Amino acid sequence: MNGLTSNPWHDFGDVLIPLFITTRAYDGEVQFLVTEIQSWFVDKYRLILTNLSRYDIVDFNKDAGVRCYPHITVGLRSHRDLGIDPARTPRNYTMLDFRLYIRDIFSLPPDSQGTPYKEANKKNETDGIDDGTEKQKPRLMLINRSGNRKFVNVPEISAAVQAAGFEVLVEEPSRDVRLEEFSRVVDSCDVLMGAHGAALTSFFFLRTGAAMLQVVPWGVDTAMRYFGVQAKEMMLQDVEYNIAAEESTLYEKYGKDHPMISDPESIHKQGWELTRQYFWLEQDIRINTTKFASMLHQLFQTLA
Repeated sequence: MNGLTSNPWHDFGDVLIPLFITTRAYDGEVQFLVTEIQSWFVDKYRLILTNLSRYDIVDFNKDAGVRCYPHITVGLRSHRDLGIDPARTPRNYTMLDFRLYIRDIFSLPPDSQGTPYKEANKKNETDGIDDGTEKQKPRLMLINRSGNRKFVNVPEISAAVQAAGFEVLVEEPSRDVRLEEFSRVVDSCDVLMGAHGAALTSFFFLRTGAAMLQVVPWGVDTAMRYFGVQAKEMMLQDVEYNIAAEESTLYEKYGKDHPMISDPESIHKQGWELTRQYFWLEQDIRINTTKFASMLHQLFQTLA
C-alpha cells in the first residue's frame, strides 16, 4: 500500500485492480498480509477490501506470529495500466465486470437502470406527467484540480455547460473524500468532466452509457491509453477535448515560438523529466468556451 498510493489513479491501477484480479475468484476466502500498510487507504477503500476478504487485514510489518495457510500467493497480478486482460484472469473478468463490481459494493443502482437523465424523463413519460415544467436536465460534474492542470476560467466553463442545456456541479475532491457519499453524487451525473488526471478514475461510479469528458492538456499524449480505452471497455462514452496551444497557460507564459508550443514532440524526445515539468506540472487550462460549446451540444444530443 505504499509507492504512489494517495493518487486515485495509482490506488486503483497499482493496488485495487490487481487485488481484484488476484483475489476475486476466492469469493472472500483469502486473507491479506499487507506490507507498508496505510491506515488512510484501509479506511478509504474499506468496502472493497472487506468484500474481497472476509478476514481481518494483517499488518505484516508488525506481525510476529507464525501463520499457516494451505496456499499463499505472493504479490499481486497486474496486466497493464489501469486495465484487465480477461484471458489472464481465472473467470475471464473484464473492466466492465470491475466497474459493475464497484457499483455493487457501493450499493449504487443496478446496471439495468439507464443514465439519470434518461431514467428521469422516461419516468415522466410513463407516468404521463406534462405539467408544463421544464424537464430534468442532464447533470455534468466538473472536476477541477487544486494544483496543476487546473481550469482557470471555471465560471465561464460552467456558464457554457449550462448554456448547452446541462445542470453543472463543480467538485474538487480531496484524498480524504468519503467514497460512500461521493460515489452516489457521481452516480447521479450523466457526464464526468475533468482535465486528464487521477480524479477521472471516478468514472468507475458512472452508469452504463454515461460519458467521461476528458479535457486533454497541450502536449499530453497519454489520454487514450490511461482513460479512453478503459472508458470504452466499461461501456461508457469516451469524449475527448484536446485543447489548442492558445488554451494552455504555457502559451501565455512562454509565447508561440517556444518549442513546447511550436514543436511539443521535440520536448517529448528530451525525456520524461522535461515533459513532466512543462506539460504536467507547469500547465493550467483556459478553455475557449466558444470552441468548446460545439462539443457540448454534440454531447447533449448523445444523451437525449
